[in-house]
Amino acid sequence: MNEILEEAGIKLLTGEADKLMMRVLCDLTPAGCAVVNKFLGGNVTFTSESNWNSGAVASVLLPYSCLSDLETFIKFMKTGHCDRNVHQMSGRTY
Repeated sequence: MNEILEEAGIKLLTGEADKLMMRVLCDLTPAGCAVVNKFLGGNVTFTSESNWNSGAVASVLLPYSCLSDLETFIKFMKTGHCDRNVHQMSGRTY
């Protein structure tokens, strides 16, 4: 899983940053910001803060439970299946 996420600009760092250990701290490159933004619905704003790792422009805490969905989303993006929004029940494109 890490390879696919890292190729997309999402680097998993540690779960120790979350008090409840339910989320993992991730550094994002500009490409990673775009992927996470699209995965979360396209209305996410990342603030510019300094971080420890080179190449990263933002950091985010992502729930462990969404990582496999994020990986699947990235695979769909690579095949072009995320270029448009299609309502699953009606098949309408918007």
